[in-house]
Amino acid sequence: MLPLYFGTSTARLFGVYHPAQSAPVRTCGVVLCAPGGHEYLRAHRALRQLAMILSGAGFHVLRFDYFGSGDSAGEAEDGGVARWIADIGTAIEELKDTADVPRVALVGLRLGATLAARVSEDRTDIDSLLLWDPVISGRTYLQDLRRLQQRWLRDRPGSRWFAFSPAVTEVIGFPVTPTMRAELAQLDLQALRRTSLRRIVVAASDNEGAGRDWILEPGMALPPEIALPDRPVGDWHRPELVHTALLMPRVVERVARLMQEHVR
Repeated sequence: MLPLYFGTSTARLFGVYHPAQSAPVRTCGVVLCAPGGHEYLRAHRALRQLAMILSGAGFHVLRFDYFGSGDSAGEAEDGGVARWIADIGTAIEELKDTADVPRVALVGLRLGATLAARVSEDRTDIDSLLLWDPVISGRTYLQDLRRLQQRWLRDRPGSRWFAFSPAVTEVIGFPVTPTMRAELAQLDLQALRRTSLRRIVVAASDNEGAGRDWILEPGMALPPEIALPDRPVGDWHRPELVHTALLMPRVVERVARLMQEHVR
């Protein structure tokens, strides 16, 4: 495991490179695309575990922080969909150069899954996508964030002094700027263009099964080879869990198995 900084001098990104630990070494690397905001904190341990499992299965893996998050440069207010999409592209190039792999697979969780899908529309070096609980609609995602923020504040001391505005401005301590809100509102996986990917795998563990409903929708603009794993509960919308780590070892193992089955 090798911590590193990469990117430009004005937009340094922090990442952790997990070199392949077993033979045969796969010719396809894996970039992990994290969620945003408080979900990034919840998912940190799970993505670290996933990186270690995939590394042990012969994959070169890179996990990283978007600009304005984690240990990367920038302030949280500097983030946005366009910025994060560019960061994923930078991470792809870094892994290809570091590990000397010609192609990559993207594993994205929640908003990271949606961003990964957007990145795949404009690149030819992405082999596969694994979308774990993807955000299907940016507008619905913003509505869910607003409800979560309201429920989280409701029972906190002094919450009666909070005025809830129609638009989300902060969620669990993380800013949602007007730029972020406008860009998020435009996200729609149902409008995803058909790509040249070999396979898209969707792992849906959310309570509502939104990912499952989406991939079964008639006329979806995706390649035909899609795997439907078992669907445990994701608990993304429970306010009492916003500060707890995502402890889903069986889901992590299932995601890792899907990658081993579908990516070479």
